Amino acid sequence: MGLSKPPATPVVMTLHIDVCVRPVYNILMKTTIDTIIAEVLSLSPQARAFVAEKLIESLDSEPAVTLSAAWQDEVRKRCREIDEGTVELRDAEDVFARGYAALG
Repeated sequence: MGLSKPPATPVVMTLHIDVCVRPVYNILMKTTIDTIIAEVLSLSPQARAFVAEKLIESLDSEPAVTLSAAWQDEVRKRCREIDEGTVELRDAEDVFARGYAALG
């Protein structure tokens, strides 16, 4: 009985244990993941934080909501202003409290 040739593309299977779904990867997938992790860990702390944020967003976000170009520009502008410290950030509770108070 000979060994079969590995598939050309990595295969992901899932193993269901109670309500948890744990991915089981073949050897090709593990090598790719190990390479990606090694590359990401070699980045600066800020770049690693950015990658982590994007990965978490990909788990938490609704699928395929596309922002218009104008909104994408606005988001980039606001992020840049926060990063540069040119805007004052305010606590959401305070903002909502003042808004509700203004409404009466």
